[in-house]
Amino acid sequence: MPIDNSEFVRALIKRFHLSIFPNHAYDGSTIRVQIRNSFSSEIAQHLSEQPGHGDASSVYRWRLDIVEADSGTDVVRSLTLPIVSGESQTEIDSASLSEGLYRVRANIVFPDGSAQRIWHEPEPPRTQPYSAERFLAIHRGPIPTMETRIVHSPNPLTRLCLQGNPGRRQFPGDDAMNCHARSVWDLQLYQGRIYVGVGDGYNRQGPIDVWSYDPESDPVIFEKEITVDEEEVHMFRDFDGRLLVPGNNATESWEFGNLYIKEQNAWRKLRTIPNGIHVLGIVIHRGRLFVTTGTELGPALYESEDDGETWCRYGIEEKDGRWDRRFYEIGALGDDLVLTVGHEYVYRFRNEELTRIIMPVLPGLMSDRTLPFRVTAFSGGLLYAASEWLQSPIPGPLYFVRDLEQGAMVVKGFEDRSVRDILARDGTCYVLTSTRQDTDYFSEVYSTQDLVTWSRIAQFRSDAIAYSLERSGELYFIGMATLRDAAIQDSGSIYLLDR
Repeated sequence: MPIDNSEFVRALIKRFHLSIFPNHAYDGSTIRVQIRNSFSSEIAQHLSEQPGHGDASSVYRWRLDIVEADSGTDVVRSLTLPIVSGESQTEIDSASLSEGLYRVRANIVFPDGSAQRIWHEPEPPRTQPYSAERFLAIHRGPIPTMETRIVHSPNPLTRLCLQGNPGRRQFPGDDAMNCHARSVWDLQLYQGRIYVGVGDGYNRQGPIDVWSYDPESDPVIFEKEITVDEEEVHMFRDFDGRLLVPGNNATESWEFGNLYIKEQNAWRKLRTIPNGIHVLGIVIHRGRLFVTTGTELGPALYESEDDGETWCRYGIEEKDGRWDRRFYEIGALGDDLVLTVGHEYVYRFRNEELTRIIMPVLPGLMSDRTLPFRVTAFSGGLLYAASEWLQSPIPGPLYFVRDLEQGAMVVKGFEDRSVRDILARDGTCYVLTSTRQDTDYFSEVYSTQDLVTWSRIAQFRSDAIAYSLERSGELYFIGMATLRDAAIQDSGSIYLLDR
């Protein structure tokens, strides 16, 4: 049965995803371009019936136009890829493009040689289709780095002393799903107790129990603090004597998102964030509470002057066809707030206005679907790592940004490590790395007061990923996690580091 062009295009781009990495390329960079797509059997059959199916001579092709960002129309270069089910890939030598900012736009080329630009179907709040394009910035010079000096302690902490596995009480199995769900995504010291965040927002394993324990007690006794109506607890924040837990993925309706607050030894749940399907970041800035969200109406920053009882929403007005689904983490940089969305750019919140800042967010990282996470204010800037939805044990360096116009720098010494947690307290910053090596993970803990001199204070091996770090007095605690498809029994365990 013949398929007309309009029907073909709609079916072909239904699950279309264009990736370019790195989005910010430096001297010597090879830019990888990838189109992921999955076809219906009808479309696959239609393609297979075409002459030259599966190679560059196919009558249906992808064409990627690289255009100057400011003009929007001046095509600098075009790339042609065959249309195949799965992945179509090609590469660009960064030296072949002049320094500057570009947009990469996707088109479908039809048998008669005509082409149609790819747009996604409109989703609220958009009434018009939105673009599948990506930004590409060409920078001259090497990847920006921050020089450091690493000092190895002569007597590092190397021994793991098991404290317990509280998540196993809710997720007792040793299959991949239970192991992932009891992963310790965050540890937080609050008023002398350490709080434990577990769960699985991807497989929807909520509601989730929140546990805490006294790090000085012997034996360690875990107490259930509260059961939150979320699929996962991914973050705790201690602000001004209040423990805050943003609602990562509510198990209730999407009418409101949740915020949980513990103060004066009592918990309260605020179901007040309008349409806050995913409440992903939280900060108190200049006495006001801010949360970042993904909603049915697009990404939103909410501000509250009354500790979360009521909210003022700030959204983005896209005028160039791009649309971001969510704001993720948030951090304070001087008088501004910085909101993360991916690795092409960030948003700056200043004077009640959101502005997109195209900057190197994760310079040098050759991986798609990565996000800045563990955003932590320190030394007049923001430190953060890179997360890839725990899909791959890739190296994730440590990044530091002080000036959004210049972008982030890679902190030397951490380029080939996988940074898992960042803790800043009392003028000292601690960084936990856990990098895959053959059949296990090699992990280290570093500390610094100036970002220049780093002391390695711990090194150890483990079956699971050392994913979260907390410190109480002179004691260091590690929480274990797994990748989504890995059945590692030690996931969920909490250890004290010792010699």
